[in-house]
Amino acid sequence: MRKGSITATLAVGVFGLSMVVGAGTQLADTDTPKYGGTLEVGTVYVTISALSWDAHDWNWKHNHDTGQFGPCEYIEPKEYIIVEGLLGYATRAMRDCYDVKVYLGPDEALRTKWKIQRDVSRRGYTSDEVLAELDRRKLDRVSHIHPQRTFADMVVRFYAPDGRSDESGAHLNVRHTLRPTLPHPDLSPILDAGAKSGFRLELARDIDGKPVDVLEISGDIDDRRAKQMEDLLWSLIPEASHLRAKLGEFTDDQKQVRSSHPLALSQLLITYHLVKAAMGHYAV
Repeated sequence: MRKGSITATLAVGVFGLSMVVGAGTQLADTDTPKYGGTLEVGTVYVTISALSWDAHDWNWKHNHDTGQFGPCEYIEPKEYIIVEGLLGYATRAMRDCYDVKVYLGPDEALRTKWKIQRDVSRRGYTSDEVLAELDRRKLDRVSHIHPQRTFADMVVRFYAPDGRSDESGAHLNVRHTLRPTLPHPDLSPILDAGAKSGFRLELARDIDGKPVDVLEISGDIDDRRAKQMEDLLWSLIPEASHLRAKLGEFTDDQKQVRSSHPLALSQLLITYHLVKAAMGHYAV
């Protein structure tokens, strides 16, 4: 938490998405959005740093529907600031701006499916064009995106259940890798032994060799078990209870509103940390 500020800053590293609070070269105003353009990480840092100290800044706003940068936008500090993008942890200075750092790294096949669904339905690309662009940027992902995973407090990985590779929505499993860089909530009151309970929490070694807690949430968890975990977490952050109504909702590729327990519980765990940070529990 920054001095003189109650601002809680969340950074989410997401494959396949661009900056929500970001900077770059405004693309030409064309009928069909194009891949490409530049993203100035140094300028992004200036904006995040200013906001976290209760200042303000001007920056480009990226439109995810068109894939283009829009006009420069005035950005004011808020109680909660969410920074979503590919290079949020690229430098130490940027990493020091955040109270909570989350890295979203879905299974690669699932990420590809999500990106095709989005870019074909909302941006006018063909599947072949999307796949070609993913292949062109593969080295960039390995060199610049993947290494940032090690700096996250939480790594959230959605993946399809065994034998159901076609699943890409409500019944995805999710794995939370929880690093000791944040004091995570005590879930022991609702965690039963065995995978059939819908939850599993275990101590493990991450891919970088560091000790972590791993929380597995099954895509087929029943309503009762999911509600138990929701009730426990909400009891720890009553300040955010007004957000409960639409927890876990998403729009599928058929533009239907669906709900997912693993998504809801993931959102709630992140919300827990944001609220605690805003209350000064993580202040240094």
